[in-house]
Amino acid sequence: MANRSVGIRRSVGGTELSQRPVQFSAIAAGVLVAFIASLVLSALLGTVMLKTTIAQGTIPALISWVGTLSVAIGGAYAGRKAGVGGLFNGGLTGIGYVLISALFGYFLFPGALVLGILAKKLGVGFIVGAIGGTLGVNL
Repeated sequence: MANRSVGIRRSVGGTELSQRPVQFSAIAAGVLVAFIASLVLSALLGTVMLKTTIAQGTIPALISWVGTLSVAIGGAYAGRKAGVGGLFNGGLTGIGYVLISALFGYFLFPGALVLGILAKKLGVGFIVGAIGGTLGVNL
């Protein structure tokens, strides 16, 4: 009797994964992990700032790196969870993180949303998330 399975399936850690490249559950989980990572990294940064003498001019750059690293971690998690399509799952995780962050910022600080800056952040979020997702698939 012929094997009638359609499509390719891959098993990761005993869990069978479909080859659907974009998996919204993986993206949602990646965004959640990115926000958790952001909270943890922000707390670590706050502790370092409290215990050391960091120049105030470097704080915005450090905060930006916290967000970037959080997107990479969330993208890697999404890529790992999906098992396939790390580029898209990680990239969309980055976009989701940036959009939710921008919405929070807009409601907390009305009028602070600049579309040109948001577009740049969306592009960076996609690229960093895609790199993280690509690495995550291969972990």
